[in-house]
Amino acid sequence: MSARQAVGAVWRQRTLVLIITLLVLGSAIFVYAARPAVFSSTAQLGFSPAASSVIDGGEGYASVSLSLSADAVTSPEILRVAAQNTGFTESQLSSALNVEILEGPANSGMNVTATATVPERAQRIANAAANAYLAHLNDQVASALRTFGEQQDSLRQTQLQALTVMQTNRSDVRSNYEFTRTSNELTQLQLEVDTIHAAGPPAQLLNPAQPGEQEGQQLLLVLLIALASGIIAGSGLALARDQFDDGLRQGDDIATLAGASVIGELPRIDHARGPFPAILLESILPNLTAAVSSLRTTLQTSIAPHSVLAVTGTAVGDGKTFVASHLAITWARSSHTVILVDANLRRPWIWKVFGLSPRNNSLVSAMSADPQALPELLMSTSVENLKILPCTTGEDDPADLLAHDDFKRTLANLAGLADVVIVDTPPVSDLTDAALVAGAADATVVVASPGWTNRRELGTRVQLLLAQGTCVLGIVSNRRTTHIVPMVDSSEMGFYDLRVPETRQAQSDMARSFGVEAFAYWHYWFGHGKRILDRPFREVLHSGSPEISFCLAWANQTWSGIWHGARDRILCEQQYPGPDDEAAHFATILPAFRDERYLRVDDRPVFYVFRPEDLPSAHEFVDRWQEMARRAGLSGLYLVAEMSDMNGNVRYATGDQDGFDASVYMRIPAVRTRASVLRMRAIRKTLGGPEIFGYNDHVMDDALAGPHIQPCVYPNWDNTPRSQRGGLVVTGATPEKFRRNVSAAVASVAARPLQERFLWIKSWNEWAEDNHLEPDLRFGRGWLEALRDGLEGSAQS
Repeated sequence: MSARQAVGAVWRQRTLVLIITLLVLGSAIFVYAARPAVFSSTAQLGFSPAASSVIDGGEGYASVSLSLSADAVTSPEILRVAAQNTGFTESQLSSALNVEILEGPANSGMNVTATATVPERAQRIANAAANAYLAHLNDQVASALRTFGEQQDSLRQTQLQALTVMQTNRSDVRSNYEFTRTSNELTQLQLEVDTIHAAGPPAQLLNPAQPGEQEGQQLLLVLLIALASGIIAGSGLALARDQFDDGLRQGDDIATLAGASVIGELPRIDHARGPFPAILLESILPNLTAAVSSLRTTLQTSIAPHSVLAVTGTAVGDGKTFVASHLAITWARSSHTVILVDANLRRPWIWKVFGLSPRNNSLVSAMSADPQALPELLMSTSVENLKILPCTTGEDDPADLLAHDDFKRTLANLAGLADVVIVDTPPVSDLTDAALVAGAADATVVVASPGWTNRRELGTRVQLLLAQGTCVLGIVSNRRTTHIVPMVDSSEMGFYDLRVPETRQAQSDMARSFGVEAFAYWHYWFGHGKRILDRPFREVLHSGSPEISFCLAWANQTWSGIWHGARDRILCEQQYPGPDDEAAHFATILPAFRDERYLRVDDRPVFYVFRPEDLPSAHEFVDRWQEMARRAGLSGLYLVAEMSDMNGNVRYATGDQDGFDASVYMRIPAVRTRASVLRMRAIRKTLGGPEIFGYNDHVMDDALAGPHIQPCVYPNWDNTPRSQRGGLVVTGATPEKFRRNVSAAVASVAARPLQERFLWIKSWNEWAEDNHLEPDLRFGRGWLEALRDGLEGSAQS
C-alpha cells in the first residue's frame, strides 16, 4: 500500500479514527482526574567550600569525617530526630524523602525533597529532615573540636611534666623527647582546630521548603500524548479494517476498479422524504435533477436514436431501478419519447416506483403479441412522453423467456415506437439474466453504489459483460457524496432543450435585458467535415431568431475522456487535413458570416479560435481565412485568439504577429498564493481531492493588458462534475464580487475604439462546470444583475 493509499484509507475511515481518538482522550482525562494527588516540596542546602572540597576528596575539615552523602539524610540517626520534630515514623519519613547531591563549579549543595498527599505536610517533612541533617553535621564538627580540645589538654599536661624534670636535670633525655613530641603534636592539633574554625559550618539552609506543588504530568501534555496515541491507534485500526473491507468506498477510483469509464455520478439522497417513488416527479431535489440531466446528455451523445439502453447493477440494492426510472423521466422531459421496460422478471419493481395499478405481466404479453398491438400494452405515466412496459409478477424461470428471440424482437419493435427504450435489467449477480438482457440491448450502463457494491466483484462483473460482447458505455456512480452544482431555478429557465425555439428566445430576451449584446456559440469542426452539437445554431441561423447578435467560437480541441475520469481515452480527435479542409470549413460557416445579426468589428465578422497554438501554422491559417473572406465579398474577418489557459498561463503569445486582431486573456478568479497552491497539490496527491481556492474579486489586478488583449471574466467555477477529483473549485463566489471584476474589466478597455471594447463572459450556461450567468437556485438573477450593474457603473464613471 502506497502512502497515498494509506492516507486515503484513513480518510475514508475518519469517523472510526475520531471515535478511537476521543475514547483515548477520555480515558486519559479519567485516569488523570482519578489518580491521588501527590505534592512535593524541596529544601535546598548549600555546602561550604571546605565541605565541597571534602566531597571532592580534599581535607577541608582536616581529619574530621563528615557525613556528606545523600544516604546520610535517611540514616536512622537523622530520621529519628526528624521523626521527633514531625510526629511521623521513621519508615514514613524514609519513604517520603528523596535526596540529591548538587555539584557545581564553585560549590555544591543538596536538595532534600519530600512527597506527601498534603502540600504543608511535604513542606514540614522536607524542612525537618534538612534541619536534622544540618544539626547532625554541626554535631560532627563540634564533637571533633571537643576531642581535639581534650587531646590538647592531655598533651599540655605531659609537656608540663617534662618541663619540670628538665628544670632540675637538663640532660634528661626522656624529658627532652617528651617535651619536643608534645610541642609538635600541640602545634598540629592547633592547625586542625584553626582549619575547622576557618571553614565555618559545613552547610547551611539556602531555601527552606515551601508548601508542596502537585507532582505528575501537566494536563496539556497528557492530552497531547493521548491525542497522538489515539490518532495512531485509530489509523492503525482504520488501515486494518480497510484491508478486510470489500465494499466500494466513496474515494475509490471506480473507473480503475471496473475497467470502464465513469459516465455519471448521482448524489446521495435522503430517503426520509418517503418511500422510493420517482422523486423527480416531485421536483424537490435539484441536485439529483442536475446529475441525472448530465448523465442523460452524456448518453444522448453516445447512442443513436431509437436505441435500446440497458441499466444494470452488480447486486440487488445498487440502485439500478432508481437510476433507470429517473433517467427515463429526465429523457422524457427533454421532449423525447421514452419507453421504460421492466425486464427484471424475478423481482419486478418499476410499477411500484410509479405507483401504477397491478396488471398482468405486460412484458411477457408483449413478447407474444402482434407488433401492432404493442402500444396498447404500454402504460401511461404522469410524465409527458414517458410510457412503461412493466412486470408485476415474478417468473419461475425468466432466463428461458429472456433468451427467446421474441424478447429481442420485442425490444426492437419498441425502439421503433420511441426515441429511446430504457430497460431495467436484473443485477449482474444474476449473470445469466443480465447478460441476456444486455445482449439484446444496443448499449448498457452499470450502476455502482459506494457502501453497497462489492469493489472486487465490480470489475469482475463488468469484464464478464465485455467478454460476452456487451457494449458497456460506462459506470454510473450512485449515492456519491460528491459536490453537485446548483441548477437553474425552475421559476426561470427551468431544465430546457436548446432545440426548442421558445427556449432560445427566452435566453435571448433575458440576456439582452441585462446588457449582454451577443452570444458566442461554440462551433465544432474536427476535420474532414465532422461536426457535432450544431443543431441549435443551425436552427438559429435558418429561423432568423432570436434577434440577439452572435458569433462563432471554434473549439478546435480533441475530445478526450477527461470529463468522465478516463484521460487517455480519445472520444473525437481534432485534425487539420489542410487548405482544402479549411475551404470546406469556411464555406460551411459562410452563411453565418453573412447573417445581419452576426457580430462585426468594422464590418468584419468576429471569429474566435480556442486553441490557436494547436494550428499547424497560425499565420498561414490567418492569411488563408482572410483571403477566403475577401473572395467571398466580405471586408475580411476580425479574428480573435484565446491566449491563456484558465489558470492565466499564457500558451499563445504571438497573436498580433500571426495576424490575429485580438487575443483574449482568460483567468479563473481564484486566490492562488504559493502556499495555497502547494497545500492543494499536497491534498490532491494524498487524498486525491480537487483543488479548492477562494474567489478573487480583484482578478483584473493581475491580468495581462495590451492594446490587442481583451479581458474575460468568470462569475463562478466548479468543474468537479466533469473532472471529478481532478477538478478545480472556486468557493465564495457572489454576484457582488463578480460585479467588481466586471467593473474593473470594463474600465480596462474604456479608452479603446467603441467597436473594440470587448468584454467576454465565460459562460452563459456551462452548468457542468458551475459556470453560468443564468439564474440559479441560490442567487436567482443575481449574476445577471451584477453584470448589468458592473456595466452601468463603469459607463457612468
